[in-house]
Amino acid sequence: MANKKVVIKAVLVHPELAVEDLYIVGSLKNLGAWDASKAVKMKKADDNTFVLDKMMPEGETVEFKILAAQSWDMVEKGQFHEDFPNHSFVVEKGLEVVTEVHYFGN
Repeated sequence: MANKKVVIKAVLVHPELAVEDLYIVGSLKNLGAWDASKAVKMKKADDNTFVLDKMMPEGETVEFKILAAQSWDMVEKGQFHEDFPNHSFVVEKGLEVVTEVHYFGN
C-alpha cells in the first residue's frame, strides 16, 4: 500500500483558550501510537488554526485526539466539556481533515 499525505487542521472554536501549542496523538506510530508523551506537535497557522501533514498508509483507518500538551490531562473536550470521541478517517489521496476543538482538560 502506498503512503498518501494527509492534512489535519484543528480550529479552536474559543480563541480565548489561548493555547500556544496543539498536539495530535493517534493510532499510527507516526502519531505517537496513543502515547501522549509522543504526541506530534502541530504547526500554528493563524490565531485559531493549527495544521499537521503526515504521510499515512492509503486505505488505513486512523483515529486520533487533539491535546493542548503532551499529556492526557489536556485532551480535547466537547462543547459542553464532555469527553469527546476519537476522530476517525480512512486515508486517501488529497485528504484534508478539519476538526473543531472546544475545550481541554481531564
